[in-house]
Amino acid sequence: MRPRGIPGTICNSHRAAMSERDHEVLQRLGEAGLRVLDQALEREPPPDIDRMAEVTRCAAALRDALITAMRAGDPGAADLVSRANIFLSDVVAAEFPLAGERLVRVAKAREFYQRLVADL
Repeated sequence: MRPRGIPGTICNSHRAAMSERDHEVLQRLGEAGLRVLDQALEREPPPDIDRMAEVTRCAAALRDALITAMRAGDPGAADLVSRANIFLSDVVAAEFPLAGERLVRVAKAREFYQRLVADL
């Protein structure tokens, strides 16, 4: 039995195979990550909020949902899990940037994540 709210299928025809609710869960997880990435690109983010840690949490939740789908036998989920892992590596790299490169790395990570979310 899969955890509540976790999609059972993520494949090329996932929109037809997944329930509307499951697809909405994935979309919400993806969109939450994009919103936080947009906030991380602001020049003056509030000092008390660690945007990249929040991005990592959003992306990890999305990846966990995709892993659950992969374990349930969804043939299309493995590629999405791999891409989510690549994104998480990029986010960690953005936390330890070369001087002046943080925003560039965050912007590139956002572009990659946006493509991942679009393929859900």
